[in-house]
Amino acid sequence: MFWNPLLTLGSGVGIEIRGEDLSVALVRSRWKGVTVAGHTLLRDFRRRPAAEWGEEYHAFLRSHGFRELAATLALPRSEVMVRLLSLPAVAAGADLASAVRFQIDSLHPYGEDNVYYSFSPLGGSGTAEVAVVLAPRPGVDGYADLFEEAGVKLRAMTVAAAGYYGASRLIRRRPPEPFLLVDRYDSTFELYGESETRPFFSAAFDSRVMPLEKAVAAAAAELRSVEQPASVEQTLGSPLQAPEEFHLSRDASAFVTALAAACPRWGWRANLLPPARRSSSSRWPLAATAAAAVAVAAVALSLWVRGPVQDARYARELARQIKLLEAVERETRGLERQAQKARARREQLEAFRRRAESDVALVTEISRRLPKSVWLNSMEITEDSVQLGGQAEAAAPLLGLLDSSGVLTGSSFAGSITRNENREGFRIRAARRAQAVPRPVSPPAPHAGGHTGN
Repeated sequence: MFWNPLLTLGSGVGIEIRGEDLSVALVRSRWKGVTVAGHTLLRDFRRRPAAEWGEEYHAFLRSHGFRELAATLALPRSEVMVRLLSLPAVAAGADLASAVRFQIDSLHPYGEDNVYYSFSPLGGSGTAEVAVVLAPRPGVDGYADLFEEAGVKLRAMTVAAAGYYGASRLIRRRPPEPFLLVDRYDSTFELYGESETRPFFSAAFDSRVMPLEKAVAAAAAELRSVEQPASVEQTLGSPLQAPEEFHLSRDASAFVTALAAACPRWGWRANLLPPARRSSSSRWPLAATAAAAVAVAAVALSLWVRGPVQDARYARELARQIKLLEAVERETRGLERQAQKARARREQLEAFRRRAESDVALVTEISRRLPKSVWLNSMEITEDSVQLGGQAEAAAPLLGLLDSSGVLTGSSFAGSITRNENREGFRIRAARRAQAVPRPVSPPAPHAGGHTGN
């Protein structure tokens, strides 16, 4: 069923004939959920004067703020016949009533024109599934006369199965999972269930004739996908609020009947009461609620529309600002790249400038360190090393002199020492110290100076 929030608003009173007593439940259905406003039990209604228990009923309504509220009566399942018809899909619509009327005589054992019936289409795949409720005229008219004598207005006579069908969908707002419920009272019990293969199953039994276990097994076989009965709370869901005297597991039939009265479009809308004897509840008590609901819906709609509109505007403005910032970011990155190139060039130029100074300081320091008897034929200076070639009276001491200069380290001969007459030829390789700063030294003795030659 399509979920329309307007169809979930209402108040209703349901009366279940439970043996010799009447179980009365008052229910309010709102958007936030279902509440049980009150529950009472009118005992021994068949033997007591109708006016007596009728006054108790009206006192119960007045105690909960209702001066008059037409009730829905759930007849005992043993006095009503419930049938399921599977008709061709073409029979739906205007032809459905004629198709059902054509088969009514084959659905009950009562005489012709001696039965009241009502039906409700359930839908189906390829067929029109129809729930049909039948009851003998004397029984329906007798209850109608009795309640009229008590001053209790009735809007409908139905069965609890119709209420279970609607309640299982209304409270949870979705079609139920396959289930089977058991409602016991004294020696009788009623079974109601639904499954994917069967729209509903409804039957009443006497435990003195049919044991509960055997009846449950037969019902499960009909439903196929159900093995064990479920609790009412698990299937329907519990009401938001309920008085202490109300117990859902015991008063479930009265509860679902009241809910069918409050929101009739969710059930079968099966009504056995003749149209001439039906009463309607005044809708004025719900006028203020309906007006407030419309106002709330309008405000909610405006707020719902306002949010997406504001979000869209904010998203557009945010995208525009992002584009502006991206342009600024691109320009900033370009300037950073230019600055990095400029810094690299400046560092390179500065390195070139310092290189000349460093090389001059290096040559000066080597010249100071080498004795005058040393004659240099060549000097190769790179960024990180120095190679010296020349002649000296003794080449070996030169390594220590160069390492102690403060500008070179790791001095070693690049080749073997050669001797020519009284002089030794050498080639020395040494590494330049990083960021070496020449240390000032005192002028060498007259015999310690070195010479460089071409």
